[in-house]
Amino acid sequence: MKRAWVVAAAFLVATASAQDKAQGIAGQVCAACHAPDGNSVAAANPKIAGQIAEYLQKQLRDFKAQSGKKPLRESAIMNGMVANLSDDDMKGLAAFYAGQAQKPAAAAGIQRTESPRAPVAMGRRGPASRRSSHGSRASLPSTSPRS
Repeated sequence: MKRAWVVAAAFLVATASAQDKAQGIAGQVCAACHAPDGNSVAAANPKIAGQIAEYLQKQLRDFKAQSGKKPLRESAIMNGMVANLSDDDMKGLAAFYAGQAQKPAAAAGIQRTESPRAPVAMGRRGPASRRSSHGSRASLPSTSPRS
């Protein structure tokens, strides 16, 4: 029984140590582009917070050159960033960012209204949405069943 506790304690210490290492790498290496919590504010850098851990780990692995071969994904920035990461480092980073909450952002250049349901933009010949799907000749019939 005592041995089981020792093994469990060693596992918890190793897990905590791996999480601390991943968080350290994220803060020192990844944060410059992806932000400390993975919610990048730059449109050029993807938000990686809340992403599936296996997906993130695969992407990191694909950016790394393996066995003298070119990486599957070439990126002047990312190839250098992952060059010195071990498989355990990549797994830890993936788990760290997967555990972060993604913060949604509003689309740039869009003015929000007070109501989440903005009124339909009306054009000369009816709602803009109908005009766009039915062409510029779309209009309401001269007699409406509700008149």
